[in-house]
Amino acid sequence: MKIYITLILLSMILLTNCTKEPKAEFSLNQYEYSSGDAILYDNLSINNINCKWEICGITGNLTQTFNGNNPNIITNILASNGVYILKLSAYSKKEKKVSTTEKTFLLKSVKKNLTINANGAGPGNETDYKVYVDNQFVGEPVYSGVFQIKIPVGPRFIKLVSSTDSLDGVYDLTNSVSITF
Repeated sequence: MKIYITLILLSMILLTNCTKEPKAEFSLNQYEYSSGDAILYDNLSINNINCKWEICGITGNLTQTFNGNNPNIITNILASNGVYILKLSAYSKKEKKVSTTEKTFLLKSVKKNLTINANGAGPGNETDYKVYVDNQFVGEPVYSGVFQIKIPVGPRFIKLVSSTDSLDGVYDLTNSVSITF
């Protein structure tokens, strides 16, 4: 009788602890990126069901979160230059066990001015609109339809959206750009 009870208890312990430990691991394909770039990486994790990716400033403040084993991780177009941390958390089935690892990367962007002038002076000019750069929301005008921001150099997809109109196009920000909406 004691042997049967011992075997039952041992079986229960083994069955509840048979989930393998996840091992979070990834490699970065490069160290330096510009704001708005996609992070190039290889997820090398094992024994995991799902992953959570976080971009943090060097002081540890969370700036972005992505979920999934291989999400499209794009840095914030407005992120400041500096060293950032990419943290990976790999989860086991039912998220009972977790493993984390992290790597640093550098954001280094030359930025130029993007100015949007939509002061409402003429027909069709909009004063209340939202601005998107590379499909990331970057802001809206605060006063009289004029909006200005620094954007990383290079070709950028810019979209302006108001309640009645929209404008989009690719603009080369090798120099400062001014758009009338």
